Amino acid sequence: MPSFECIRKYSNIYLICCIIGYICNLHFDIIYFDSSNRTYDISSLYIFFKNISLILIVYAISLITNKYGIFIVSINGFIIGIFIAASVMNDIVSLWLLLPHGIIEIPSIIYLGYISENGMILVKEEPKKLLKILAIHILITALAAAIETYITPQIYLLFRRY
Repeated sequence: MPSFECIRKYSNIYLICCIIGYICNLHFDIIYFDSSNRTYDISSLYIFFKNISLILIVYAISLITNKYGIFIVSINGFIIGIFIAASVMNDIVSLWLLLPHGIIEIPSIIYLGYISENGMILVKEEPKKLLKILAIHILITALAAAIETYITPQIYLLFRRY
């Protein structure tokens, strides 16, 4: 069972970096979104393998060091903060496109922080548990990729009508 303190720590890091990304985009206009030119032709397999490669890298590195999780959680939080600010400033529809798969993906990324910090301990004390967690992580990532590929474009088309 993951440590609540560890999960809370990475949740706070994610939130703080999200706020920093939001503020940075408000002041420096890092990105701009215009959903009128958006197309959705990315396959769920592409999204799945991109996200799985990140997960596998974090799991592998967690066997060597416990410092990589902070980087992954921080960078992702910062990028999501930038995206949220751009959506609020320019095209609120883009924000709605993040929600369906983000509800699954964001906790998964926060959990990567826990895995990164505790991977060495888990592999020594409970290797089967680490493999079980990895399998669950892969299934959750597959679900998020399917939502991002099949449900998100439908939401986009729904909003685009109005």
